[in-house]
Amino acid sequence: MKHRRPNVQNVSFQQTSVEDMLNWPNPAHIVKSSESPIDDRENQAFTATGDLWRVKVEDNDCDFHLEMTSPGNDQDAGVAD
Repeated sequence: MKHRRPNVQNVSFQQTSVEDMLNWPNPAHIVKSSESPIDDRENQAFTATGDLWRVKVEDNDCDFHLEMTSPGNDQDAGVAD
């Protein structure tokens, strides 16, 4: 969600993995609105263990885009030829 107001100070984190995130289902319905979450997971906080290969800040909305693999894999892991 874009430009959300800080609301929760005592956040609990859920542990996840790169493999788990890749298996998350895509949202069934997407409404592009900065005030509503695309998916309920946007209201949750996660920690993930993995190797970070690239971080890019989008110029148009300041989102952070992270490229990760499971620990020990190279940056092309999971990329189909």
